[in-house]
Amino acid sequence: MASPTSPNFQFLAAHDPLLVALGAQAERFFADDSVTCLMKLRQLGEVLAEHAASSMGIDMPGLNLRDVRRLPVPLAPLAEQEEIGKRLASLMEVEQRLRNAWSAANKHAAQLDGALLAKAFCGDLVPQDPNDEPASVLLERIRAEREAAASTPKQRRTTKATGRKSTTGNPT
Repeated sequence: MASPTSPNFQFLAAHDPLLVALGAQAERFFADDSVTCLMKLRQLGEVLAEHAASSMGIDMPGLNLRDVRRLPVPLAPLAEQEEIGKRLASLMEVEQRLRNAWSAANKHAAQLDGALLAKAFCGDLVPQDPNDEPASVLLERIRAEREAAASTPKQRRTTKATGRKSTTGNPT
């Protein structure tokens, strides 16, 4: 399976295709699976940290969790984190309302398909011309034409090469 790509992370391709793939995967899981999204973002961060360290000449084989825990991690102020949480919750509510509306519209569309077919068969979709013959008369006329065609003998076909009628019924 090919690695997913995203125009949002394509600029990282010059450094490592893995960065593009991890960023695209995180983006793909953003709306549907936040846990997987966070895991992919963590992996992306790890690969970015490895690239940054190697570009600065830092060797990381001995790096362990105790060392990482001592590193400062900048966080947004608590008030800003809370505001982000509120906005995310609000957006998630909007998304849920949109999903519900789409589902209802989809069910309604299925019902409309049946109603549309029923109206089509009843002739209710367009104004009817009172001068048109009824369907029963048309069907009777078609039946009579078929019976007349069946009772008339068929002509034999002629061959192309000789122009004579074939005796076997085959045109060759």
